[in-house]
Amino acid sequence: MPQTSFFGRYAASPNPAGEAYRELSSPGIPVPLAPVLRRCDIQPLLGSRVLTGGPGSRLFEEDGHWYMVFRAGAPLEEIRLCMAEELGHFLLGHPLKGGRLKQFDPSSPGMQAMGEQFAARFLLPGASCHDSADELAHRYVVPRLFVLSHLASDFSNPTFL
Repeated sequence: MPQTSFFGRYAASPNPAGEAYRELSSPGIPVPLAPVLRRCDIQPLLGSRVLTGGPGSRLFEEDGHWYMVFRAGAPLEEIRLCMAEELGHFLLGHPLKGGRLKQFDPSSPGMQAMGEQFAARFLLPGASCHDSADELAHRYVVPRLFVLSHLASDFSNPTFL
């Protein structure tokens, strides 16, 4: 499989997170993200290239290869959320900036909101609004604030899984 085969794959989809979840994810709650990274040919990096601040993870392309680095000591919930947001940018084909090492351009209009929306729909498949935010955050291993900020609006959207 070519390394860029999944970059931008769901850009034209009316339900990118739902389609990506069905095609790339293996069953399980919380959604297992490591197999998704492997299917997309994204190499996780630990050790000397670990982030020291900012988000829990960062995705970048270098010399035709995709890598995701993780911030040391970040809570698992934060890492999972950041992984899903970065995965959304990748699968939606958001613009990149940089030279040999390219990252997603955060100045692109609406890109951050699209990444967050993708993450909410990808990480919370089948979540019920009858559960409390604490229960959902624990079950899906995401930050409670993320559940509170995204779940209510997503349940009114018919494309939510």
